[in-house]
Amino acid sequence: MVQGSGDTAEQPTGVTSPNDGQIYGAVRNWLLSTLPACVQVVQGQQNRVAPPLAPFITMTLVERTRLATNSWSYTPTTREVREPVRVGVQLGVFGSGAGGYAQTISAYHKQFYNTLLGAADAQRNTALFARAIAA
Repeated sequence: MVQGSGDTAEQPTGVTSPNDGQIYGAVRNWLLSTLPACVQVVQGQQNRVAPPLAPFITMTLVERTRLATNSWSYTPTTREVREPVRVGVQLGVFGSGAGGYAQTISAYHKQFYNTLLGAADAQRNTALFARAIAA
């Protein structure tokens, strides 16, 4: 953007809610409350770190799909833009008992759909989908 006529350039600002950390945190908390205490839940990364010894689940954000056109509202000082999106989280289930843990996740995931981040966020179309893949 070019500044001219003594006017200051507009500074773009924005806050994404929920952010990736909140999504990972909510999914992790739900998994820890659903599965036995021996199962570890980690964020999936390709950093050549050795996997945990105990049964574990990796979480990876794999999809962000726009569901509709943006909407916006104005306050006296800001313009709030909302964009409904579907966020896909892939779960990798590994170790002893992985098949049973994947089945448990699949059975419970309908209850957690649209309520994962609380009622306020569910009303703002922040639905999460979970796919379990047993290894």
